Amino acid sequence: MSVENKTIEKLQTIEKLINELVEMRHQIIELKASEMQRQMTAAALQALENKYKTIMENLPQKLFVKDKNSVYQACNESFARDLKIKPEEIAGKTDLDFFPRELAEKYMAAEKRVMESGLVEETEEDYSFDDQKMTVRMIRIPLRDEKGEVSGILSTFWDITQEKQKEEEIKKELSYKEEKIRELGSQLEEIRSRLEREIAQRNLLAEEFAKNKAYLEEELHNRQEELQNTNERLQAEIAEHQRVATELRRVQEEFSMTKAALEEKILAYTNELKVVQEQREQELAEQKRLREELAQAQEKILYLENKAAESSAELNKLKEQLAQEIKQLKDAQQNLEQEKEKRTNLEKELNEKNEELALWREEWQKEQNTRKSVEEVLQKKEEELSRLLQESSLTSEIGKVLGSTITLEETYQRFALFADEVKKLIPFDRLAITIINPEDNTLQISYALGKEVANWPVGEVRPLAGSSAEEVMRTKTSLLVQEENQEEARERFPDLQTYLSAGFRSLLLVPLSFRERVLGVLNILSTEKNVYSQDVLRIAEKLAAQMAGALGKGQQILEQQKREEILKVAEEKFRVVVEKSPVGIWVSRGGKVIYANSKCRDVLGYTWEEIVDRNLPIYSPDKERTMELLTKWEEGEMPPASYIARFSHKDGQIKWLENKTALVSWEGQPALIHFLNDITQRKNIEETLRQSIEPFRRLVQAVEDIVAALKEEAQ
Repeated sequence: MSVENKTIEKLQTIEKLINELVEMRHQIIELKASEMQRQMTAAALQALENKYKTIMENLPQKLFVKDKNSVYQACNESFARDLKIKPEEIAGKTDLDFFPRELAEKYMAAEKRVMESGLVEETEEDYSFDDQKMTVRMIRIPLRDEKGEVSGILSTFWDITQEKQKEEEIKKELSYKEEKIRELGSQLEEIRSRLEREIAQRNLLAEEFAKNKAYLEEELHNRQEELQNTNERLQAEIAEHQRVATELRRVQEEFSMTKAALEEKILAYTNELKVVQEQREQELAEQKRLREELAQAQEKILYLENKAAESSAELNKLKEQLAQEIKQLKDAQQNLEQEKEKRTNLEKELNEKNEELALWREEWQKEQNTRKSVEEVLQKKEEELSRLLQESSLTSEIGKVLGSTITLEETYQRFALFADEVKKLIPFDRLAITIINPEDNTLQISYALGKEVANWPVGEVRPLAGSSAEEVMRTKTSLLVQEENQEEARERFPDLQTYLSAGFRSLLLVPLSFRERVLGVLNILSTEKNVYSQDVLRIAEKLAAQMAGALGKGQQILEQQKREEILKVAEEKFRVVVEKSPVGIWVSRGGKVIYANSKCRDVLGYTWEEIVDRNLPIYSPDKERTMELLTKWEEGEMPPASYIARFSHKDGQIKWLENKTALVSWEGQPALIHFLNDITQRKNIEETLRQSIEPFRRLVQAVEDIVAALKEEAQ
């Protein structure tokens, strides 16, 4: 009865452990779901940062952000290249670090003026780097915080040297054309007088030409009549010759066709007759052969019928005798097989009985010999099982409670509730947790329970190098210090002197490992000598695993929160920079807009909903050519430095946009990023200038044609 009760208790304990494991599994699933949600949030923020980072890295314009004290906060790659630094190195620097004092103070004064006024300022300024001088268009935009107060400034500028040069060239060309027109005016007056003299001379020549013309016309009329009569006679003779030749050709063709047709028909009839005769001879020969074969077959059939009648009776008798003999043989064979099978079964049964008897004897002998030893082993096993169940129950309960914690403080508070239960399995006078910080190579006691150590209070930071914690982290194994190895440990690890001086004689340092990384050390200390055995070490390592899981999760949550906060700040910074950029930025894929900043939307007059995820608003005459180019660039062909295309504004206007394009990865897929510059005004000025010059161009061309004609006539 006692054995049955123990068995029932064991089963109940196992059932309890299974239920606890199921509950722990549910908690793990919830924690995984929570972690997955945090990872998705971080991934989304990372994706946003990647988008804005892609825009910033490919932005051809120079762009930077400063705080209200004109201290740099960030810049894009293009501006950093001019300064010969990396973008991340600019934070905390000022213009005095990069430019001459006079120029730096000029820049900072302009920025101060914009921040004080709170208005956007656009100017044209001189800019130089690497001994290169250029004219740039500078736009300064004040940035505001959530309270609406100015917190900094966003500045962007780009090279307009070529535009300025082109404007100067247009002005020079216009001045040259005006001068040319004045010169042509004086030349026209001279040409007019020459033309008047030339016209008078031509009138005299015209009168003489008229007289000669009348005589020549009369002579020509007479010659034409003679030619006409001669031509009519020749035409009649040619027609008669052609008629005779045609008739002769027709007669020859008819004769040739009749002769050839008759010859073909005669040849065909002859061939057909030969074929019919050959077929008739073959049919006669075949009929003769068939008659002979038929006669032979009839003779054979008659012979076989006679022979079959004679042998049929004999064959039937032989079949009956053979059937009887076969039946007798089968019966005899069946009887023989049955006898063999019976004999085999009897031999097998006898062997099995002998083997069973031998086994029974052997087992009975063993049972008699080992009954006492089995009872002793069972008793030890029951004691060990009871201890293991207690150990498993405690570690499971600790893991379940610690697994539901979020912060490190909550983890320590809940662990303190199990201190008395832990002491039953692991005797200790002090239990402390040391956290390792690999970034600055230090360690710190973040939690302690039990006897105080005055020389190393909770929160004190010490160097990691040369410490026992460094050895545990390096080897990822526990360190056990007892009476026999105290002196060796004291020499190797000076930090243990603090514990030994405080009266501790047994030290157990267990690594807190989480995902192949040692987060810290679980310090278990006792004032008794040689307290910790291998069994205690095993229990301590299980406890450390539970603690490490909770600590690792807490650190992960803190790190995740820090990363999310950093990503949010970065995303907001990039978003403000890109959205407030005075440069139009849009991203396309497959002929559709997938992103457009506020400047781009303002230039084209569309809202976000009206332009994003829709076809590009390219002006129809330019659409096919532009779409072909965009497709080639998306497939990997290198885009040009810039391209110009016409786009349709929402109100129907035509906008000339100059785009600088680059192939980038957007949301994990190839896309094109475009930085647009509205050149509509410039194009309109060029068209107006072209139209104003056109009349003068035609006049100049006409004058040049007249001069050329006069020179040709003079020659």
